[in-house]
Amino acid sequence: MAALANPDHVTLDKPLDDSFVETAPNGIRRSKSDLLLASPPPSGSTQTLIDVDVRVNGDTAVVTGTNLFKLNPAARPVDYSFTDVFVRKSEDWRVMPVQMVRRWENKCGLHATVNDFRAIGDTICSCLLVYWVDRIGRCVSGHQQ
Repeated sequence: MAALANPDHVTLDKPLDDSFVETAPNGIRRSKSDLLLASPPPSGSTQTLIDVDVRVNGDTAVVTGTNLFKLNPAARPVDYSFTDVFVRKSEDWRVMPVQMVRRWENKCGLHATVNDFRAIGDTICSCLLVYWVDRIGRCVSGHQQ
């Protein structure tokens, strides 16, 4: 998290393959350099990864799960489902394509809109991705036996 809160581009750069591409919930695609230039998430925001599943097949791993993101401590969590594909290159696992989608649930009779997502901000999603890559990369490494 320190590399994310105070952008440490060396640490953030390592797990991302040069061919990395992120597809954000709003459909925008970003490259590795786009992600590395993104601003850090706002102070006080939190995230909790749940239902993380790692499937390894040779030198490829697919990681799926849900990130419960809170913009601030009083905010209601926003659920993002994600799929990350890792490829082992030499000794390291590198993330290549990543896709996130917002889980649209009708918990209170209200429907979220695209503008609800935009209020959270594209930059936050990109920064969260860097955190996921670090955490999930560690998980993938633990499943390489």
